[in-house]
Amino acid sequence: MPWSNWFNKQAKKRRKVEPWVLADVTLEEELHVEIFLRHVIETLDPNDIPDLISAFAKENFRLVKIINQAGDHIDKIDPKSSSPKSKRNPSPRLPH
Repeated sequence: MPWSNWFNKQAKKRRKVEPWVLADVTLEEELHVEIFLRHVIETLDPNDIPDLISAFAKENFRLVKIINQAGDHIDKIDPKSSSPKSKRNPSPRLPH
C-alpha cells in the first residue's frame, strides 16, 4: 500500500515498512483473481460495470484507511519501539 499516508509518513521518517503490512501475492493467486474478475465482467450487464468499478474503488479506499489507522495506532502505542534508533524494545521478528 505505498499510496497510504502512513507509509508516506514512515518513508519521510526513514523507517522501514513493518513486515505485518507486507503481503506476498503469488502468480497463481494473481491468476485466480484475474480469472474471477474476467468472469464477473463478462457476465455483467455493461451498464453495471461503472457500479462495479465504484465498489472496488470504495473498498480499496476503506482498506487504505484501515492501514493508515492501524499504523497510526501502533505509532501511538509506543512510537519509540518502531524507531530504527531505539534499542530498548526491538520489534519481534515475524516468521515467514
